[in-house]
Amino acid sequence: MDDSEYAAFKTDGSKAKNKELEGRYTKVEKLEEIKLHNIFDGFEVAPKNVAFNDAMISSKINSMVKEGWNLVYVTSAVENDAGDVNLNGILITRLFFSK
Repeated sequence: MDDSEYAAFKTDGSKAKNKELEGRYTKVEKLEEIKLHNIFDGFEVAPKNVAFNDAMISSKINSMVKEGWNLVYVTSAVENDAGDVNLNGILITRLFFSK
């Protein structure tokens, strides 16, 4: 799998190819976003989407390492509703690179 086939690039402040990359509240001069699939299919986890996302992220990390970037730090966070029923939540993982 090659992550560059699914990437949209923004290098000069102009609009990116991918409609989802348009920023409403911030001005981003340089941006690269890789398309990932929703891990849920209805009400359950879709294993093929998880596998696709894993392959895309691995490909991107490997591409960056080949370009001279070093993965220096990984952090994750979870935020959920914390009410009686926790139906809303998000899990994020941030990867920090240096060159």
